Amino acid sequence: MKVAEAQVQTARDNVTVSKRDLAFNAAQVYYNILFMRESIKVQDAQIASLRAHRNEMEKRVQGGVSTRFDVTTTDVRITQAQNTRIDLQNQLRNQQVQLARLLHKPTQADVPVKGRLAFQPQPVDVNAEVTKALENRPEIKLARDAETTATLQQRLVERSNLPSLGVGAQVGAKNGYLPDLNQIRPNTVGVVQLSVPIYDGNKNKNQRVEALANARSAVARTQDAQEQIRADVRQAANNMEFSQARYDNAERQIAQATDALTRARARYRYDVGTNLDVLDAETRLAQARLSRAQAIYNYTLGQFQLKRATGEQIWQ
Repeated sequence: MKVAEAQVQTARDNVTVSKRDLAFNAAQVYYNILFMRESIKVQDAQIASLRAHRNEMEKRVQGGVSTRFDVTTTDVRITQAQNTRIDLQNQLRNQQVQLARLLHKPTQADVPVKGRLAFQPQPVDVNAEVTKALENRPEIKLARDAETTATLQQRLVERSNLPSLGVGAQVGAKNGYLPDLNQIRPNTVGVVQLSVPIYDGNKNKNQRVEALANARSAVARTQDAQEQIRADVRQAANNMEFSQARYDNAERQIAQATDALTRARARYRYDVGTNLDVLDAETRLAQARLSRAQAIYNYTLGQFQLKRATGEQIWQ
């Protein structure tokens, strides 16, 4: 009976693990969609800026102070940026398909995705998070369920070779007794049975060895699960820490790239710089903005990784 109850608890914990993993996958796809949208916005801003620069060059060509080569070079950069945007749109649509699948929707159009990437840092106490994880993670519960089941199986095997005493009784009525064969008479039967194992070919001995090994293996798996959980928490905290550092660095890069672009445009306008300087500055600014979006995405995903690592409920 206790073995069956332990197996039922194991099944319940497996359901919890499945729900958690599905919720994390859905959250990851959701933020992938937001990241793709933000990346497309960055490409749109770059394309608009390049087009404005191209229009200015057209006027310079018409005024005879520039050549068509600069216009053509800018057109090449615009086309490259448009190709990147097309790739991002394809990735966005594929992520929408994945989200529709996870939510059991027939098409991605049935899944309206709202929100935007936002950087929301939080303090992380690794030791406190590890303690929480060891208390809440379903993997620990599963490992302890396995320990309980193995211990009960071991006790069951140890008792299976003991002598057993069975007592039974039967009460009824029947005819066919002399002198009156048709008369219904009550009768009772009592049975006492004693079973004493004598020789089983070392079957029980081997079963005990196997059960003991299974119990020790279950304990070892619990210890391994505890170490894995500690590693999961530390890795999630590390991801958040370095993503925050990358975000701060991206902010500085954006400020520097914006200043460099302003200066490159001014130098080009006064014929002391080249068109290539402007195009390179445009590219560096777009890369810095993408780097910031990537850092926000990685940090947000790290927050969900920490929730999963500590056993905190992801789904609502």
